[in-house]
Amino acid sequence: MYKIAVCDDEQKEIDKIVAYLKKYRAHNKVNFEIETFLSISELFCCINKGYIPDILLLDIYMQKEDGVQAAKKLRKAGFHNTIIFITTSKEHALEAYGVNAAQYLVKPLDSEKLFALLDELNKTYEKEAEKYMIFRIDGMLQRILLCDIIYCEAQKNYQYIHFVDGSKKKIRITMTALYNHVSKWSEFVKVGCSYFVNLSHIKSLNSKEVTFSNGKMLYLPRGTYASLKELYFEYYCN
Repeated sequence: MYKIAVCDDEQKEIDKIVAYLKKYRAHNKVNFEIETFLSISELFCCINKGYIPDILLLDIYMQKEDGVQAAKKLRKAGFHNTIIFITTSKEHALEAYGVNAAQYLVKPLDSEKLFALLDELNKTYEKEAEKYMIFRIDGMLQRILLCDIIYCEAQKNYQYIHFVDGSKKKIRITMTALYNHVSKWSEFVKVGCSYFVNLSHIKSLNSKEVTFSNGKMLYLPRGTYASLKELYFEYYCN
């Protein structure tokens, strides 16, 4: 589930946008939360407390406030998520694209254009979601970015996942179940019965060991070097 924020200083405009969003959510069975803000200062106050919307629908012309300047401030502060400007004028179109806005929608808002844009964003989010796995680790649900994994080691009913930053996490899952998930990506290959490695992080390998990009080393199980070397060359040649 992701979050959509709507910031406009006119309640009737917010109500209209929210109605469109709810219609889209119901029709497409997409799961997102909607938060509304009547001013940029109200939005910033919430963001400063930890609220981070995945999509921000932001009006440009508001009383004593400028949506483009607010977007520039957000980008400077490290906000990288989607911004969609909604306004009555095309005057600031170039500035809008200058802050990497996803779209510039002119009032009165056209639901078809909004829905088409949401369709494209949903496709992007679905692809991004595939790059993560979610596991219960230390009693908490944690999201793991697949590209950060360098290798995984099986120990009975647990898997130890080693990351590029040198850390590792222990999860209760079978090697088969875990590998079935990551095997959709060509960079993940099995090494013997107890390991799988991320080929994109291999710096060097020989008949005895693999050295990863972060300096971590893995001693190869007997008889696995030849097949791993072949997979490694095939991965980079392709």
